[in-house]
Amino acid sequence: MSLNKKQFETINKILDELNLKKNDKIHLSLDLMKIFLILKIKRMSFLKFSETILRLIKSRIGKNGLIAVPVFNFNCINTRKFNRMKTPGETGAFGNFLLKKYYKNRSYHPINSFLIFGRNSSRLINYEHENCHGYNSIWKYFIKENFKLVTIGHHYVRSFTIVHFLEKISGVKYRFDKSVEIQYTNFKERKKSKFVFFARKLDICKHSTITFKCDEIFFKRKIFEFFKINRLISFNLNLKKASKLVLSDLKRKKPILVSFSNNKNKKHNVLDFSNVIKLEEKYQKLKHSN
Repeated sequence: MSLNKKQFETINKILDELNLKKNDKIHLSLDLMKIFLILKIKRMSFLKFSETILRLIKSRIGKNGLIAVPVFNFNCINTRKFNRMKTPGETGAFGNFLLKKYYKNRSYHPINSFLIFGRNSSRLINYEHENCHGYNSIWKYFIKENFKLVTIGHHYVRSFTIVHFLEKISGVKYRFDKSVEIQYTNFKERKKSKFVFFARKLDICKHSTITFKCDEIFFKRKIFEFFKINRLISFNLNLKKASKLVLSDLKRKKPILVSFSNNKNKKHNVLDFSNVIKLEEKYQKLKHSN
């Protein structure tokens, strides 16, 4: 079965308002379950719907565009095992349903891997790097190539993982480089490989990301476009402009755009999981960013 006319029109309305253009490069994240619930989709498989969304966005950005869907896996840090084809992502059902069919499109790093679609996608798929938050990680390319962070059904901060790359190259003191040796199954080849990530110092950092103040400034400076329809909030954020602001702020003695929380400062400004829910409730009351 396929989407009915009303559902199809709603999806296209969201994509219209997100202002996707030819040749856009997109870091794409969506809340698959929320979309199904709100749009009352019942007679369509999750896989077919995921492929439909992918196809609709591809048609808007054209053959020269690029789409990166996160399929991060953090559990490999504990298990010390990762299978590039079979290990599921932990960043939403959308990526995992696409992974079943498009596993060959999965990029190399196990912790921050993406399914890459579009022109010259092979250069990102096959790009091997040790540190997923390091200067030469995939995030550097996202900034250089002016990627947009597009989210449907949730606030962009839930997918603003690039913040840890910005923290790394700024040398924040509440995180450190941690290396792990992983039994890596690279499709047919199996070997032990070392990988590095910018880990939290657990005694002082429970969670780190952008703050309420950062979201407020992004809004005022029109770093992102926002749209709401049928209680689905969607964002299109310019990663290059956002990263420039955050990097500049992180050079300050007391940054205000990025911070960390711990067990001592329970009433904090950091957009952790509980605060993101509050922020999403705020955006539910708004209609549009303009």
